[in-house]
Amino acid sequence: MVVVAVLAAFGVAIYVVERLIPFPLPVGRWGLSNYPVLTIILCGRAPDALLILIVKSVVGSMIIGSFLSPQFIMGLGGGICAVLAMWALEACSNKVSAVRVSVTGATVNNVIQVLIASAMVKNWAPTAYLPVLLIVGEISAVANAYLAWKTVIILKEGRFI
Repeated sequence: MVVVAVLAAFGVAIYVVERLIPFPLPVGRWGLSNYPVLTIILCGRAPDALLILIVKSVVGSMIIGSFLSPQFIMGLGGGICAVLAMWALEACSNKVSAVRVSVTGATVNNVIQVLIASAMVKNWAPTAYLPVLLIVGEISAVANAYLAWKTVIILKEGRFI
């Protein structure tokens, strides 16, 4: 449980800090706060990933002042669907790479967020952002996969805390 608490706190910290880093589009973020979520999924603990996701989303959005905003609803909805997709992919095969799991999560997250945005504005206009969001999301997913993979190695070697 200590690992889950530390990863959740780390996710919140990254969530807050990454809001300070400019993003090339008027909407969106870099997605690096999903690294702790991916890490725990790669450890085979997907239910804990949902807990980390919810804690980082709720606490992080409360700190930056976006709790219950459309941005929060889109992020949480996309995040939950992404965790479920990564969980399903990880459960289907023990030989799925960290990159494949991460890219799946990023893709599902971006698609669901755009669909939620479209439903909120009752228009398909937000889908125009999807190609660029997917490209940036895949780059972030590869970076997250590398970080998570390295962290899983550290956790398995018992070098944590």
